Amino acid sequence: MYIEFAEQGDLSDLIESFKYGPVKKHVPEIFIWILLRNIVQACLALEAENEIHVDIKPGIFFLRDGSHATEYPGFCMPVLGDFGKSTS
Repeated sequence: MYIEFAEQGDLSDLIESFKYGPVKKHVPEIFIWILLRNIVQACLALEAENEIHVDIKPGIFFLRDGSHATEYPGFCMPVLGDFGKSTS
């Protein structure tokens, strides 16, 4: 396991900015699909290691800068973190 800097904050901050920001707007559908795909991939990776993350919530999805991403450049990439409450 390693620590990675997530310069875009976390998913709960992003939700708050969309919900209560100066201009209320919708989350782009492609980002929702990226997020769901990453959640499933993270859960499958944990399952392969016989681990369970028992505290999945928006605040533990950290957002990496996606400008260098090959699949969806321009969208921040969510990364699951905070494994203090995981179990085997």
